[in-house]
Amino acid sequence: MNSFRLCYERFCLLLTGFILLAISPVLAAEAPRYTIAVIPLVPPVTTHAKWAPFVERVGRETGLELELKLYETMDKFENDIYHGIPDFVFLHSVQAVAAKRAQNYIPLVRNSKLVSGAFVVRKDSPIKTVQDLEGKTVALVGEKNLCRTLLDHELREELHVSTEVVYSGTAANMLKYVILSKADAGGALDASIDRLPQDLLDQVRVIYNTKKIAPPALVAHPRVPEKVRDSVADAVVRMVSDSEALLIMREILLDSPVRADYERDYGALEKMNIERYFGPVN
Repeated sequence: MNSFRLCYERFCLLLTGFILLAISPVLAAEAPRYTIAVIPLVPPVTTHAKWAPFVERVGRETGLELELKLYETMDKFENDIYHGIPDFVFLHSVQAVAAKRAQNYIPLVRNSKLVSGAFVVRKDSPIKTVQDLEGKTVALVGEKNLCRTLLDHELREELHVSTEVVYSGTAANMLKYVILSKADAGGALDASIDRLPQDLLDQVRVIYNTKKIAPPALVAHPRVPEKVRDSVADAVVRMVSDSEALLIMREILLDSPVRADYERDYGALEKMNIERYFGPVN
């Protein structure tokens, strides 16, 4: 009898093991996986190098399955936002407004330091004020960058100054355009200019700064459960207490994160002509 019971118990254990093996792939498949998309301001390989360690660390802190989503073009990136494809997105401030309108994306975290756009000229330039840029050539970093949005809006809508615009690709190239007199002036975010080599900065001077606004933000689609959104936001804010994580976050300009609020941080930007700077969408 004992021998029969022992065999029966072993059979039950073996059957349980088979059942667990059979259902484990199903359980794994049911575990949610979230995408984190990043604004394509640089080539995808550069974006991956900067952002993959951050995404991996957030996944480790939260226990979530996170996948970095990269884009070749800004149009594709903005089109996916318009259709609500990424779960989480790191985008610039004006795009945060457009994403809110299109899919009700919710800002989670941003850097604490506000940003502004800055116009620079050569140190020996006769240009003294931003009004002197009327009819002049101005180098901006890119057509879809936040700096272009801020500076272009300020020139057109606030100051009523018309300029000829060329795009340099990077903030460093923008300064070189100015220094080499390929452009009468240049513009970029103050945070980007401050990070440039001192030998370049010594050859230019700032003639104008736009008003300060909240910097780019990590936002989440409303389909992401609130518990998951809070987990990600809390992890990002908490990560700066670790020196290794802080180095990672400096690479993505998120080294002083705070919780974001749409109305407080981005609501005022709704008065801008968002359609001019966000799109095209299909």
